[in-house]
Amino acid sequence: MLQNPKNNFYLIRRIRSSLFFRLSTLIIVFSIILVAGLVWGFRFSFDRQDSILDAHEAYFYSNMVESWGSPPDTFKVIKDITNLNLQCAIYNIENDYSRFNATEKNSPKYWSSSSNFPSDVFYYYQGTEDFKRYNVNIPLHVEFGLISDLPSTAVEFNDYVFYLGYSDPDDTIQSNMPTYLLAISLTIIFIITLSFFTRKYLYPVQLVKNRLLRLEDGDLESQIPILGEDELAILSKGINKIILEINSLINQKHQLLLDVSHELRSPLARMKLLLEMIPKHTNKTKLNNEVSLLEGMISNLLLSDKLSIPYKNLNLSSIKINSLIDNIMAMFPDENRIIINNIADNIEITVDTLKLQLAIRNLIDNAIKYNNSIDDIIFDINIEGNNINFKVTDFGDGIEEKDIKRIVEPFIRLDKSMNKVNGFGIGLTIAKKVIKAHKGKLIIVSNINKGSSFTLSLPIKRK
Repeated sequence: MLQNPKNNFYLIRRIRSSLFFRLSTLIIVFSIILVAGLVWGFRFSFDRQDSILDAHEAYFYSNMVESWGSPPDTFKVIKDITNLNLQCAIYNIENDYSRFNATEKNSPKYWSSSSNFPSDVFYYYQGTEDFKRYNVNIPLHVEFGLISDLPSTAVEFNDYVFYLGYSDPDDTIQSNMPTYLLAISLTIIFIITLSFFTRKYLYPVQLVKNRLLRLEDGDLESQIPILGEDELAILSKGINKIILEINSLINQKHQLLLDVSHELRSPLARMKLLLEMIPKHTNKTKLNNEVSLLEGMISNLLLSDKLSIPYKNLNLSSIKINSLIDNIMAMFPDENRIIINNIADNIEITVDTLKLQLAIRNLIDNAIKYNNSIDDIIFDINIEGNNINFKVTDFGDGIEEKDIKRIVEPFIRLDKSMNKVNGFGIGLTIAKKVIKAHKGKLIIVSNINKGSSFTLSLPIKRK
């Protein structure tokens, strides 16, 4: 099964933005810098000491070779190199292939403790001239270098060149391996241990994040588990307390509105009854309309309050676009000016059907009110990326740019429209709250004397 590259991109982006990932990366980077700094510091601090020790070693080799005599006494050579666990090869200067004729690998030796030593050319990197700055006078010419990448020493005495190297070259590498392995192992253990405790101590942050995500989904009941007694535990307790207070305030506010609406509906019902009992009068119809207006205002206030609850759960269900449009059009049985352009008829979306239908109905109802009587109303439904757009266009007077933000506020009606149409100035407010609850947005575009378009754009949740 192929993975969606876009999903992989969002996963990578989410991981990179994770606090744990950034802390872990920081730990790894600082660990590498720490190790590199320690290695450099040790090497720098020991460089001078090593150079002085090298000078002392060169002095020792010089005296040792000088004690062997010229020509060298091989019995003394064997005794000394055996005690020091060294190999030795002696050349006449004219036959020294390592220094004067590197191409002649089979140059004859004066004497050698081993037939395969030296096995390669001697490469110089430090010598007697370098040791003079440490005020160490070397009697003979001594050079330190490499033979087959292994440390070796060359000493000149009269007509001979002496090459000295470890008896077992592999010991040099093997002796350093435990140090390298120990350093690497300690670094890895340090990183893993530090990461473990970082995740453990910051786990309450993850719990707070999870709780806030549930809060966005409408959960006002659950609590953040309290771990320990540190600052994060205090923060968790504070968030739990705030959420409980929010829940209590929302419930009190909603209950207050229910009580007030009930108290208001009772006298309105009695007024309607009394109106039915009085004789016909020219003002009776007007009074009935005013009573109906008050009832509608109370209903809209309650609905607006429910949608204003920031953590209100949506009653999500699956519906096809065709069915959604049919339900909306059934609310306008006598309106024949609505032209529907639906290019998403086979799409099935997951939404709060009743609330979305109410929001779209409000847009169409506004278009009918403010549209010029002879023009059509265009209702477009289309897919744009991962969003579905419900766009309602009218050809009315239009809205000035400075008023576009104002008209989505509750009970705001522009001066020029107050005497033109009836309404409460709450339809767009409800539409915006519905689309915001679906994590979408309301887009308004308007041109004076040309009309306006209102688009509800929400992310698609398919089943």
